[in-house]
Parts: sequence; structure tokens; C-alpha cells
Amino acid sequence: MSPRAILFLLLIFPAGIAFAQPKTHREVVREVYPGTQKVKSITETRVMRNMHGDLFNYYKKTTLKRVEFAENGKPVKAVRRVTKLGRSGKPCYELYSREVLYDELGRKKHDRLNKCDKQKWVEKEYVEGRLVFIRKYKRRRPWSGFWFFS
Repeated sequence: MSPRAILFLLLIFPAGIAFAQPKTHREVVREVYPGTQKVKSITETRVMRNMHGDLFNYYKKTTLKRVEFAENGKPVKAVRRVTKLGRSGKPCYELYSREVLYDELGRKKHDRLNKCDKQKWVEKEYVEGRLVFIRKYKRRRPWSGFWFFS
């Protein structure tokens, strides 16, 4: 192989890898209470996807974080959702969802965690910031059997 061909391949090969990197778009929105200008809620949306449309490995992953605040500045509700659309990865659309509710003093009151389109979830109840109740639930999909059983 000639030195020019080797140089050409060394220059082109890393450039081909760089184009396949995921592209991330981030957006932050802040809402304020009218008059007082205190923060009412903060919403952060992050979208990650392939830079080029690959037919066999296309995906779009969206992460949403939202925190709502009371007038005194304490958090009231916090939500985090991760959804993935595409052919690769888990066969569910909503991978992860968590919702936390707070009381007027900013302590946890209720915590709910969902995984894989609500196939599994965990609920936690708090009284004055202390954990008092946990419920774990897992929904099983019906087993269809092998092809020779049908």
C-alpha cells in the first residue's frame, strides 16, 4: 500500500466515527410567580438522538426534570421521566419515572418510582420526613409459551 493511501485512510476513518456520535439538545424553562418574581417551577428537557438517521439503530431519548416550588421557596413536587423511542434498548417506551411530593416544610411525603411502562413500581409513604410504608409491585407479562406448545 502506498503511503498516500495509508494517510488517506487514517484521515477518513476517525471522521467516519465522529459523525455517529449522539446529538444532545437541552432546554431549561423557568416560571416565576407574578409580582414577587420568586421561582415557581424549573423544567429541564434533554433530548438525545443520533446525528444521522441510522435505519437499524435509530433512537431518541428524552429526559424531563421538573421541580415545582411554593411561595416560601420550598419544593412541592419533583418529577423525573426518561423515555426512549427507537429500535435499540429495552422494549418499553417509558424507561423510568419518579414523582416525589413534599409537605409545606420541604420534607418528603410521597415517593413513587415506575420502571419500564409501569411493569415495576415502588411507592413510599413518609410522615414528618420518616419512612413509614413501602409497597413494591411487579406486573408480570403473560407467558405465551414456545411455538411447539401452541
